[in-house]
Amino acid sequence: MRNNPGRIPLKFLVAIAVLVLLFAGLIWGVARNTTAPDPLRDRLPAGEGAEPRSVAAGPVAELLLADPRTVDARWILAHLQFPGEQEARAREAAADEERFDEFLGAYFRSRPDVRGLPMRFIRSRGDTIEFYDLGLLVIASHEPVPFEVPPDWGRTDLGLTFQAELHSWRFLTNFLTAYEETGREDYREVLEALVEDWIEKNPYENPAHPRAWHEGAMAKRILVLLNLFNRYKNMSEVGGLRLRTILAMIIQHAEFFASGEHYKPAGNHGIRQDIGLIAAAVAIPEARNTDSWLRIATERLRFQQVEPGFTPEGVWREHSPVYHNYVMRLFSDLLDIVDENGADADLDFLRELALKSRRYMAHVLTPTGHFPPVGDSGEERFGISRWSDGPAVRYSASGGEEGSPPDELDGFFPDAGEAVFRDNWGDDPRSAQNAFYIHMHAAFHPTFGHRHVDDLSFVFHGLGRWWIIETGKWGYERNKWRAYVESARAHNSYTFEHDALHWSDDEDPAKDVYFEDAMVSSDTLAAVRGRTNRFAPADTSVTRTIVFLRNRRTVLLLDHLESARRGDWQGYLHLPPDIEPARAGRARIVGRTSTHPDLELEITGEPEQVDSLEIVIGREDPLLGWYSPAFLEMVPAPTVVFERAGSDVLAATVIRVKDRDGPSVTDLVSARKNGECEIRWREGRELISITITTERPLQASWTCQPAVD
Repeated sequence: MRNNPGRIPLKFLVAIAVLVLLFAGLIWGVARNTTAPDPLRDRLPAGEGAEPRSVAAGPVAELLLADPRTVDARWILAHLQFPGEQEARAREAAADEERFDEFLGAYFRSRPDVRGLPMRFIRSRGDTIEFYDLGLLVIASHEPVPFEVPPDWGRTDLGLTFQAELHSWRFLTNFLTAYEETGREDYREVLEALVEDWIEKNPYENPAHPRAWHEGAMAKRILVLLNLFNRYKNMSEVGGLRLRTILAMIIQHAEFFASGEHYKPAGNHGIRQDIGLIAAAVAIPEARNTDSWLRIATERLRFQQVEPGFTPEGVWREHSPVYHNYVMRLFSDLLDIVDENGADADLDFLRELALKSRRYMAHVLTPTGHFPPVGDSGEERFGISRWSDGPAVRYSASGGEEGSPPDELDGFFPDAGEAVFRDNWGDDPRSAQNAFYIHMHAAFHPTFGHRHVDDLSFVFHGLGRWWIIETGKWGYERNKWRAYVESARAHNSYTFEHDALHWSDDEDPAKDVYFEDAMVSSDTLAAVRGRTNRFAPADTSVTRTIVFLRNRRTVLLLDHLESARRGDWQGYLHLPPDIEPARAGRARIVGRTSTHPDLELEITGEPEQVDSLEIVIGREDPLLGWYSPAFLEMVPAPTVVFERAGSDVLAATVIRVKDRDGPSVTDLVSARKNGECEIRWREGRELISITITTERPLQASWTCQPAVD
């Protein structure tokens, strides 16, 4: 058949269509490269790593596009309204820009400074000035880098944490403080040069780096701006940074937060936006939208933060005790700002929350007054604030040196997923600080970050040190280390066929981890039971009962491993780096440390239920046997791995701190019968027996009697 010269051949049209589609796909892929699927992106805590979304077109977007260095008197008057006759004076002065600046300075100098600004959340960590004098810049926990004016606001080689701190400006207040203390002009000049350059290089529509307008950096930066506002309005001589520039940026930030475009409910990022909004309203009541700022922030705090974010027990749901404290410190700072400035803000719900929080804080701290390194918590010392103070909190935080102990020996917070046991509170600081302590966790709040895959995991502390630990926080950078520290392998938990669901996997609502409601607490024994089915295969679960024999420094783990199909289970126990473990039998490990040469850590599994036992230290592929002692640090540490196989396995493990020359655990065995589990073992001439009910409510008891040979 001859081709019609008036038509384009069908094959040619198809080829062109394919090429167009391929080219369009290529362009689309390039355009979305910052949001392309990343296997580690979802492993970041809420707010970390996400690119900022654009503010919807409208007044807020237009306001953000204004250059704060060049706003004129009309711009200021459009956003501020001065009281009484001051408004007429402001409008009269607006005819001359220099005269208007003089009016602004005189007016705001006549008003009191904003009191109660939280300086610890303004200053960046590290001795900024000392390093600056050496030509170095230190931000957050990063190593020093050369100090450059102007800096590279868009550098990506140091990670998101560095970028977040760089664009938060928190380190800049140190230069203003140094200028006020020494009179050295170069300190003020550096601050002003960096502010000027940041504004020039980071316009909202095209910043050098997305972190410049990330809501997390902005929530910190507005506190810096309020601090600069406090101090610049009182300076008799200023350089290139004008008061109206600071005012313009405060208004821009406040309107950004009030718009809600980037607001994050039930998370500390959203809370910090609300604090910045209320602080701006308190600092600049002349702002035309002050009432709106206060109303929006107060309502969001109550209905989008506290109500969904805290359990009925008053515990923040982010699965990391440090973040509970962080949020409560934020609330404490906010209450200080409101109270010290006599602001009219209805925040009684925060005061009521603070009272609930005290019970949790008294129990969760270790005997040395530190946070347990659970989830994204570092082992930090707790600092008491006005709103967290109380006799029990003070006693726990001081290691028994101040205050008085709680009435309860154990703390149980089932909605939060935390259980805390102690052997005693101590009657003097020495005994209080050497008490034995267990923290177990079991909960799943899927919309919250800072959780790891630590289902049914626990940590064990006593005599002023750790005996059983977890891998720790490491940091937030998206790489193999972050993926590892979040994984089940990095915790004292289980994997089935070497896997467990990721902490953020909430596709199946039936996959959950939780504590049963009942806990046992007597003078000699504490016990709690939790369950998780957060494994990929259906009908696969672990039920763990943990029993603490207070007067024997002994922890019993009774784990019921169930699956619809037979498979291999891996149970992990992580030891501190300074404990040297050695196999002492088919299912027994003994660990020794120089800190307590007369003692040893003994871990004994039920021999009949252990297929293999391995000690792993610093394995690279796959990662296992590591511990993070500090932010972005990782060192090898022993991990004990019990391998068990089956579809219905009842496995007992005894962990204790014993005298080095004392008898060992032998003949460990567990059995189910008539709705109870009995676990027995020998320690020399003693026979220990623990009985646990399998049905609810949990009940547990124990006996110690002479062994019969």
